Amino acid sequence: MATHSPHMDLYSGMMGTLSETMGVSSEMMVNSTTGIRSSKMITARLAFTLLVLSFAALEVKAGMQNVTVKGTVLCNKKRVPNVSVILYERDTFNFDDKLASIHTDEMGEFELYGEEDEANTIRPFIRIHHTCNVKPACKRISEYVVPEDKVGSTFDMKYIALEIHASEDKLKCP
Repeated sequence: MATHSPHMDLYSGMMGTLSETMGVSSEMMVNSTTGIRSSKMITARLAFTLLVLSFAALEVKAGMQNVTVKGTVLCNKKRVPNVSVILYERDTFNFDDKLASIHTDEMGEFELYGEEDEANTIRPFIRIHHTCNVKPACKRISEYVVPEDKVGSTFDMKYIALEIHASEDKLKCP
């Protein structure tokens, strides 16, 4: 004789709702005579479990996240003061979020801190606006991605040699 538990009531209710959503009758899912679950029952249970776990994972990732980026800007092995450095967070469907901005100090050094409330892991990057090795009146914008494992900590870029073109460099001239 089978025992009855409150968990079975909850499980039966969830599976009944799930089976209705999937268009499968409860009789098709469990043989009432033998009590053996069919493959449809196992598939439905797995789908429900994956759905619940997906929402749980999203909740874990959601929240305020931060990153600190620091470094020293160089042009032809010389420190560059007063260069604009902007910290952004890349968005897939919207405009990128500006988290912080600063100009390098007299030694070419900078440190930026930014935070963003996102459902997924933030994707930070910096843009440096400079005139290293460009024609007069032009500016180059160099973009550097912050590694994902540096979210929640400090990314020390050490020395950033602007004469070496970054993969995402853009030249702006009047």
